[in-house]
Amino acid sequence: MTAKKSTRKKAAARKAPQKSVIEILEGSVIGQPIVIANKAFLAGLGIIAYLQTDFGPKFSELAKDGEVVRDQYRSSLLELRDKVVGRVKEAGDQMAKQAKSVRRSVAEKSPVPTTDDIDALNRKMDKVLAAVTK
Repeated sequence: MTAKKSTRKKAAARKAPQKSVIEILEGSVIGQPIVIANKAFLAGLGIIAYLQTDFGPKFSELAKDGEVVRDQYRSSLLELRDKVVGRVKEAGDQMAKQAKSVRRSVAEKSPVPTTDDIDALNRKMDKVLAAVTK
């Protein structure tokens, strides 16, 4: 007999509509903030649905306009980058030329022999040694 009662209770529990958490906590101290949070959540979903239906085409138009502006700025940024890179290369070339000229003037004025001076001296020494060994 107890087996039949427990089966009936289970069947009755399955048939009875289940209450939501909000319904269970309604009227309690915890229930009021949950009700407010639930309403705020549902209001947010309603706003999203409203915006999608009423402003969907406008958002698409604004997105297309944004793409156009982005492409314009992207191309102008690429042009600016190319100009800056060109100027940097020019400045680098000018600095290299100036460095060469400074090196030449220092080498000409310094008493330290250059590689060309040493090569010329070696040629003279080879001629002298060749003349002496004959």
